[in-house]
Amino acid sequence: MNRNQGRRMTAEEKLGVVEEGRQSGAARSEVCRRHQIHHTQFYRWERLARQGALEALSGNRILVCSTFPGVSQFKAKARCWY
Repeated sequence: MNRNQGRRMTAEEKLGVVEEGRQSGAARSEVCRRHQIHHTQFYRWERLARQGALEALSGNRILVCSTFPGVSQFKAKARCWY
């Protein structure tokens, strides 16, 4: 199998792969082959997505606003985020 060594996927792409693998009837091994990732990578992304969702839903979030010094321009596009 020809793998894309060193290819970096965005967070949105990773989440898309995880969502595709979670669909009923989807064979996770086939999803991994299609996206040229190892199955352990898929399960790591799935675990991280679950942890992130639990943190977001727990209510223990810290509000960060772009008025704070040192916030990058990318993050400054949104006024406030969690």
